[in-house]
Amino acid sequence: YISFPHKVGAIVKDVPLLGRDYQLDVDEIVKNINDNTRVIWLCSPNNPTGTYIPKQDIDNLLAQIPDHVVVILDEVYYQFATASDYTTALPYVLKNKNIIAVNSFSKAYGLAGLRIGYAYSTPKIGRYLSKLQRPFYLNTLALEAGMAALQDDDFIQKTVQTVNDGKAYLYAEFDKLGIDYWKSQANFVTLKPKMDANIFEQKMLQYGVMVRPVANFGAPGCVRVTIGTQKGNEAVIYALQQIL
Repeated sequence: YISFPHKVGAIVKDVPLLGRDYQLDVDEIVKNINDNTRVIWLCSPNNPTGTYIPKQDIDNLLAQIPDHVVVILDEVYYQFATASDYTTALPYVLKNKNIIAVNSFSKAYGLAGLRIGYAYSTPKIGRYLSKLQRPFYLNTLALEAGMAALQDDDFIQKTVQTVNDGKAYLYAEFDKLGIDYWKSQANFVTLKPKMDANIFEQKMLQYGVMVRPVANFGAPGCVRVTIGTQKGNEAVIYALQQIL
């Protein structure tokens, strides 16, 4: 959402990800840091690729950034990450690093309509953020729902298991159909159909399946498919079988 910093007059330098696996280019990020740099924004697991940033890459980046730069780590899909070298921001916060974690209740908790999320960081950064916080920034219903969701571990476990099972099913079916896709650490899978992404979107819609072209996220020709129930996942495969 590069338009957000632009609206407040910030200058954004986009550092493209590397290769087919969309890996973080730590060296290029460091090269682009100057005296005016204030924030490095990372997303892991990443939207829309579903890839993640290995812990070693975050270690390397934090070791090289100057004190006036803060890393913001968008980890809203972290519950779905299974890679052994995946990490949240928590270990770095505990070490008092310049990092802020951004989280959401819209994904694993299923509370997208309430527009509620949270961030965590070091005490020093937290005190600064509290000064920027708007009064009455969330309604009581959203706050109560968020607090209740944090206590419902069973729901999270079932949701994550459903997503993991769904990904395994879709991977196997995609392989049978010869579909090019990326294995995901999130609750969606990005694939590259053998036709224009917008045409593909319309064809899938004819079978009652909504997918999202993600050219505006920097992945031209690709579409994102959200993992659903088994019935929903089977509907995706049926639609693919009809149009490919």
